[in-house]
Amino acid sequence: MHNIFKDNKQFKLIILSLLLGLLSACELTKEDKKNVEDAFTPPIVEEPEDTSVEKENCETERFVQPSAEVVKKLDLVFVVDTSGSINEERTGIANGIDAFVRELPADVDLQVGIMYAHGEASNNSGMLTGNPAILKTSELTIEEIRAHLYNRMNRPRSEFSSDGGEVGMYAFLKSITGKYEDNRAAGFYREDAALSVVFVADENDICALDSYPTGVTPVYDPDRLEYPAFAKYCAGVTPEAIVSRVRDIKGDKPVLISGIIYTGENAFPKTGENEIGYGYLETINLANGLVIDLAAGQYDVSMREIGYLTYKKLNLMTEFNLSKNGFSNDSIEVKVDSKKTNFIYADALNQVQINEADAGGEKSEVLVSYCFPVTIPAKITELRAFGISFTQAKISWQTDQEVTSVITINRLIDGHEIVITDNTFKKSHLHTLTGLTDNKMYKVTVTVTNKDGAKTSGEVKFKTLNSLDFLF
Repeated sequence: MHNIFKDNKQFKLIILSLLLGLLSACELTKEDKKNVEDAFTPPIVEEPEDTSVEKENCETERFVQPSAEVVKKLDLVFVVDTSGSINEERTGIANGIDAFVRELPADVDLQVGIMYAHGEASNNSGMLTGNPAILKTSELTIEEIRAHLYNRMNRPRSEFSSDGGEVGMYAFLKSITGKYEDNRAAGFYREDAALSVVFVADENDICALDSYPTGVTPVYDPDRLEYPAFAKYCAGVTPEAIVSRVRDIKGDKPVLISGIIYTGENAFPKTGENEIGYGYLETINLANGLVIDLAAGQYDVSMREIGYLTYKKLNLMTEFNLSKNGFSNDSIEVKVDSKKTNFIYADALNQVQINEADAGGEKSEVLVSYCFPVTIPAKITELRAFGISFTQAKISWQTDQEVTSVITINRLIDGHEIVITDNTFKKSHLHTLTGLTDNKMYKVTVTVTNKDGAKTSGEVKFKTLNSLDFLF
């Protein structure tokens, strides 16, 4: 399976810039609007340059990964802390969503949902909130989507059993496990859509209370609700469980798990229960996702950093059939975009196999090189004909390697040939040639083949005896 969390750099940059835009309450400029439009236009990926190099006695076979299937579908879910301490930040994010959605191109199939970080005391735990719960560009006007998003983000319901709504990891994992089929039936988590998950919180997730970094003490909880919530909701709720399940349900579709949380990189208010987003942070890092520091305040990063908002399904080649045989298996080398890559060689299939995670991306160049054994032909010495009579002769020779032999006897006067084959590997050779004609010139060509298949030839000429010379 292709590593959906590792090789989506472009997708991540897109969502990062999108989220930065969402955090800004400013109207989009003309340039920003153009860049949003451009963001949903797939780039043309050029054919890669041929980087193969010729080497003596070696071959390189070149393969190019296919173009991606562009998917202009995105399911975007915000998993939102609903405790009172994050009210101000939620308003800014809501305003940012409002500004961005207003400029979406008409052909983008975007679905947005808000999921509250609630436990079982909430009827919507693990489900999207609101009516309609899924805000679809295919069904609602941009004005309607803007209004719904603003209200749901800015005026959330709280939930007592999770200390106001601080179990985002639990709620999201539930949405893709126990409530997965319900969410699918409602129309979310589409099989053919990319997925972006955004955790929004101003403190740790309650389910991280048992996994804080060494030496870090959780911020004091004056309501003393977090540890009871941990005991109630957090069994099996881990970053590993979340990332593994997302990988299972999304397959090779682009995925990004991100968060708007305190990271500790910038100073943040030490009031209330504000805390680094432990739990969320580890989940995002495990998924190779993106973290936006909530403490950065007002973001003024331009939408021109969005790049191309394309969601690509990559059907990458991982099996490469080779056209030649006889090379040394130990000499095989595989490079993907000029980087050496681990592989398996299936001898019976004459096929190189690589992991999909190592297969590159759209239009990646895959080079498979191999070299043939350098063989040293056998040397023929002491080749001679003797014991020559009217109709037969003997021929012998020595070789410095064990070889098989083919002896071609050519009668020069008319080209008549006799061929003798000896398939026994040996170094000392002796053969009796029979069926010859008296008083004729013969050329005998000896061709030997060693165990590497290298051939060497030698020849000797002789004349059979003339029977008339022996008449009395």
